[in-house]
Amino acid sequence: MKNKIRKLCLAFCIMCAYALNGADGETSGGGDIAESVVIGKRLKDLTKLIEKVQGIQKRQQSEIDKLNKKLSSGSAMFENRFFYNGNSAERESKIIALIKEKGKPDDSWSDEKVEAFLLEYYDVITGYNSFSFNDLGVAVISDLGVTRVPVIIRVMTMVKDRPGNLFYFYDGLKAINLKDNQQARDAVINNLYCCPGLISVILHNKWVWYAKNEIIKTIKKSDHGIINTGLVDALASLNDKETYALMKEVLISSGNISSTYQAIKNLPGINLTKEIMAKAWRNTRNFDRYSFAPIAAQYGVSQALEDMINMMGKSADGSRYFDEITASGLYRLTEVAGTGDDYRKWYKENKAHLFFDSEKNKYIVDKTRQPQENK
Repeated sequence: MKNKIRKLCLAFCIMCAYALNGADGETSGGGDIAESVVIGKRLKDLTKLIEKVQGIQKRQQSEIDKLNKKLSSGSAMFENRFFYNGNSAERESKIIALIKEKGKPDDSWSDEKVEAFLLEYYDVITGYNSFSFNDLGVAVISDLGVTRVPVIIRVMTMVKDRPGNLFYFYDGLKAINLKDNQQARDAVINNLYCCPGLISVILHNKWVWYAKNEIIKTIKKSDHGIINTGLVDALASLNDKETYALMKEVLISSGNISSTYQAIKNLPGINLTKEIMAKAWRNTRNFDRYSFAPIAAQYGVSQALEDMINMMGKSADGSRYFDEITASGLYRLTEVAGTGDDYRKWYKENKAHLFFDSEKNKYIVDKTRQPQENK
């Protein structure tokens, strides 16, 4: 969209110059009247071009407004979880104020002094998030260098239970060249159990094999509640069949079933059966139900199909996003199409004769077959 606007603006500028200056050969010999006709034609073309650019800008602004509305509707949730990024200028001014007051950490500082600084720094960045290694908040961590990694991680273990987040710390560690430093690697891996978010640093530095036992221990510690998706991604990347049973357990009972499924679905020999997917579906909660329902249904879990039909047009937040997931899933999984009411009518009339055809990967109506109970 931006490139299209740039091209139109460039054409606009060229035409403006052309209209004002004229073109060699077009007005020569024609006098003022001929020149006026040519300029009038060009101005008419320019008017059309301006209207086209304004139309594109209007549509683009409409999309931006829609996106902002969606983001603002979820702002309370993000703020409660301390994911809200806030005003970048405000954040940077707070960081700079702290550095002016305490000084910029350097090699002359003792570990104890760096630790005290980072504890205050954590309070300053609470409520903000990092989105780039170029963020000033990330630079404050990465500039400490590889020798301070044990201090950085020690501070992380001290504040992990306090309100706030550690994104700046995680991204700061990723911005430091740690790959060949065994002391840094050991410090990160040994504290994974305490700070599961360190899995992003492990993945970034390709230390997954070294961290295998700690990853397993950390996953088990979660008691299959909300699990950092990076832990499952890391374990799945090993393609280790000894871990498959654990990953199936996580799929069935974790708080983020859809992302777990995406991480393990293509593992060779994982064998995700209909029974496993049915158990996972029964344990799926909240918004995860919308994204996981089509997945469970495509394994022949007919209860997931019924729940999809009942959910269509009734998303909790009133947005179209979840309805679109459900609608596209039903379109792919059945031989009919329509609104939520259409699907509900169709399902009520054909439920007893509805069968999952694994070859077609669809639910079909076959009234010649013996009625069966949906499961």
